[in-house]
Amino acid sequence: MKILIDLIGTQPKNFNVVSGGAEYVKAAFFFLAARKTESDSLYVALLRNGRTDQEILDFLKENKAIVVLWIENPEHYQTVLNQGHFETVVCGLNNNFYNSIKIPDGTRFVLTEHGLRRIETKIDKWYYDTEKPNIRTFVKYILSRFFPKIYLHIAIKTRESQFKIAKDLEVFTSSYHSKSALLLYYPYLNGRIHMAYPPMKVTNRAVIDPSFLHKFNLSPKSYILMICGNRGEKNCLRGAVALDRLASDKLIPPNILFVILGVKNKRNYLRKLKNKTRFLFLGFVSSDDLELLYQYAHLFLYPTVNEGFGYPPLEAMKYHTIAAVSAITSLPEVCQNSVLYFDPYNICEIEERVIQSFDSAYVDCVSTHIDDVLEYVMKQQSAGLKELQEVVYYKRNTK
Repeated sequence: MKILIDLIGTQPKNFNVVSGGAEYVKAAFFFLAARKTESDSLYVALLRNGRTDQEILDFLKENKAIVVLWIENPEHYQTVLNQGHFETVVCGLNNNFYNSIKIPDGTRFVLTEHGLRRIETKIDKWYYDTEKPNIRTFVKYILSRFFPKIYLHIAIKTRESQFKIAKDLEVFTSSYHSKSALLLYYPYLNGRIHMAYPPMKVTNRAVIDPSFLHKFNLSPKSYILMICGNRGEKNCLRGAVALDRLASDKLIPPNILFVILGVKNKRNYLRKLKNKTRFLFLGFVSSDDLELLYQYAHLFLYPTVNEGFGYPPLEAMKYHTIAAVSAITSLPEVCQNSVLYFDPYNICEIEERVIQSFDSAYVDCVSTHIDDVLEYVMKQQSAGLKELQEVVYYKRNTK
């Protein structure tokens, strides 16, 4: 078989950004590459002017039989697809190229859909105030708030374009929630959707050295962590206000700090906060440092208003760090009874769960479920990868 795996999704514009989708693409690629046979020809697509993950580069250097196709632009990609005569093209993370290209007839397109965030998420004032102000965000906010039906129609049609570029299409999605959402908005995909929990990110690092914490005067279990503070759907601004109110009411120990990652514009936060010195905005951090922050946090707070799967709570749970998360979309399915839940639109509920995180008896009860939940998720992840293998190598497996 001649197979092309699109790795462009692992090349974000800002390579410091930790992307769950990119981690999925990388893990799925390593899994599929390890299962090719001598009769399979494996190709990968990468942007020539993009920054490539070092682990991918090292893997390609060790596996010289895998051919790298360096893509210049969408037009070049279309030519590669037309002339390549691939039996299967695998796209683990949709990129903008697919807005203007078509998969040739006779080529199976295996697409991963990580969730319908644009369709499901309401762009409210909290969302708008979190993101860096620009015309695009403003237009989305106005449409979502004042013309919700028009906004929903545009969002559905925009996402639909990716399902129309191939006649032979198989869609993998990351949770039962996302599968249900796809069937609701795109019922013609019935029979083509596969539910597969995405694998945990690829890492061989042992996180034991807390020296990174010392640079910011942090100590183990002395801080509450939130991530993706620049993204409206992650709802960190509401979370920050909840923490600030608790600090004002002296309902959180005075030594506990509030660490928020990924914030590009601190002014959006500081103008809403009274206890400014309790907050530490770190911007983006390396994967190693993020692992460290997960490991030593007192609480991982995740007030997201939409999630196709939910990597971050699992990343905290693997260190037995207690997590308080939103009780909507995919998170109750994935985290089950191993976390604290709240309504992400209700600041008081967020406050209540933060207070509960300091109740050791209750937290110990919740924590007893973490290992069982992680084991269940890993079984689902393994089954999902095997199903992906069966679909990608479908001709070989049906002989």
